[in-house]
Amino acid sequence: MTDIWAVPGFTHVRELGAGHSGRVVQAMDDLTRTPVVVKYLDERLWRDERFQDRFRADARVLARLEDPGLVQFYEYVESPQGAAVITEFVEGVSLARLLDTQGPTGPLAALVIFGGSLMALEALHEARVAHGAYSPANVLIDGSGTGKLADVAVTTGDGSDARGASYRAPELWDGALPGPAADLYAATAVFVECLTGLPPFATKNLSSLAKAHRNEQVPVQALPEPLRALVSAGLAKHPGDRPSSAASLLTALDEAATAAYGATWEAQGRHRLAELAAATAATPYAPKPPPRDNGPVASPRAGRRRRRGPLLATVALALAVILAIAAFVGLRARSDDTAAPAANGTPAPTATPTPTATGLPQTPAALADAIGNAAAGRGAANFAHRRDACCGNATAARGVFSFTLAGPMASDMTVWSPVRRDPYARRVRAVLIDETTYVAFRGWREVPAVPRAGRADATRVYASMAAQARWGASVHNILALVRSSPEIRRSGSTYTGTAALADLVRDGTVGRLYAPFGAGARVAFSVRVGADLLPRSLQVTVTPRSGARARQVFRTNYSGWGRSVSIKAP
Repeated sequence: MTDIWAVPGFTHVRELGAGHSGRVVQAMDDLTRTPVVVKYLDERLWRDERFQDRFRADARVLARLEDPGLVQFYEYVESPQGAAVITEFVEGVSLARLLDTQGPTGPLAALVIFGGSLMALEALHEARVAHGAYSPANVLIDGSGTGKLADVAVTTGDGSDARGASYRAPELWDGALPGPAADLYAATAVFVECLTGLPPFATKNLSSLAKAHRNEQVPVQALPEPLRALVSAGLAKHPGDRPSSAASLLTALDEAATAAYGATWEAQGRHRLAELAAATAATPYAPKPPPRDNGPVASPRAGRRRRRGPLLATVALALAVILAIAAFVGLRARSDDTAAPAANGTPAPTATPTPTATGLPQTPAALADAIGNAAAGRGAANFAHRRDACCGNATAARGVFSFTLAGPMASDMTVWSPVRRDPYARRVRAVLIDETTYVAFRGWREVPAVPRAGRADATRVYASMAAQARWGASVHNILALVRSSPEIRRSGSTYTGTAALADLVRDGTVGRLYAPFGAGARVAFSVRVGADLLPRSLQVTVTPRSGARARQVFRTNYSGWGRSVSIKAP
């Protein structure tokens, strides 16, 4: 049916392929002229009432969720002829294609993929949505080496997707519904495949695969020693034995990666991943067939007998062969392929010392100084920012900034309204240098970096949105929040506190961001840092005295610290 039905308001550009959940088409939004992806769901899904009920609820959440690690969800369309999911179009290649054509990624690129996925899963789980079908086919890698998760919640949870069986958590084989713990298992299983070229259990027989996921232990001896504890934790058989959240596993990843490969591991890994993505895009590709089922899939609670010996030996041998080949190839590769842990677990020398558990900042002033110095030492980063407010007054932006302690950030960003039918939903580039904004709307125009603008002048509206995004995403905002907080609380690598609004308004760098809020507004924040004390994410919630309906939430994610940028006036 979906072969003859087309979603109104979109012009098809080209077929992108088909998978377990449906047929995928690149299209153009006739109203905004924005390229999008339309996934026409398989009839098995859109005729499943339980799936429909659950996905309608998830779709309402996903439409409000903006995260750089997630393919942006636009809307869910239903009709008597079919159903379709409309999402952001990402120019890139799938991780499945990359692994099929390039083989193992090497440890640094694998860590970048794993870490980026955990950040995206954290955002999903905080919104109480599980991905449910995480696999290499659902990870898209763009030309900058940035990964994005696609196909969120597009699954019945019945285990009918044979292609995803290699990453399916033990509880899902026993009939449980997908949840956060199963997502962590799947992401860790994909991490193993990035490291070795094979999933944790390499059998193609579904019945044997079910038994292996339930009973067999992963041969972690085939993995780099500093990363074995991460894999053992993420692939624990019982959900309760896995890390409590994606954030906690991400913290462990940051610490392990920095200790083993040095503070520049992320920049090196992202560079390597960009190279692999470019090579993949240039390589002809035919997807591998899904696992075959030479027998019935084990029924719930069945197949509990352990058969470790033969299967473990076979998997270990296969992994050893793959690693030997990867090591040989690695002799001729660059950066990530030649990365090795420092001797005896000692971190490689870096410009930013890695703090010990007892040396982490404990006071607001110490934390602000540590974050400021770490960020100034790297000088630039990627960011993705979103401001959610009442009445559809929202802003989204992503781009790159340069940072110094002495002055405001220079930023080069794309800015838009994430409210899809908003007149300003079109994505527009803006460059901000000191107090001037350059907006590429019907040609480049130079306008002041004003905090607010009337809705009549589109260029000034975009300039205002860009200024708000720059102030909200700035490291200076983090420093101002922390310094104005009477106390901070730390849980792992996340610091939380409340800031004094009057102090923020008086701050010369971000005062204009907070000035519109009246006296009595409550400002709460949460900032997550890496082991190198560089910011990874920031969330600020401002609740005016008028109550929750007027609440505004600012969310920013940071990545690619230390990248080389040159931001100039157009």
